[in-house]
Amino acid sequence: MTEQEFKQAIDMLRSKDSMTYEDGFHWLIGFADDYLDQITTLMQNELNPDRRSKLIEVLGHCTNEKAITVLASELTSEHRDVRFLAHSQLEYFENPKAEEIAKRYKTENPNEDWY
Repeated sequence: MTEQEFKQAIDMLRSKDSMTYEDGFHWLIGFADDYLDQITTLMQNELNPDRRSKLIEVLGHCTNEKAITVLASELTSEHRDVRFLAHSQLEYFENPKAEEIAKRYKTENPNEDWY
């Protein structure tokens, strides 16, 4: 994926059209590790919780353990959907560290409504 293609995929991810979003999402997840730092920066600067959640979902497809720390930090968000996706992505990360963070969060936050 070139830098231009990355920008195009991000634009597609931000689309209000569900099919365009899905196409951008599936294009981007194959390169999530390659663009981990850029996706993280975009996510951290995104104020819209829906868009932030979409970037969190992409980060959940990384294999780089650096993404675990990023996802874990999103568990403190004031937005339920952001916390939900961060927790879900940690559960599905297939990494003991991520699974432990998700398990601990569930234990420490029993009032979340998605368990």
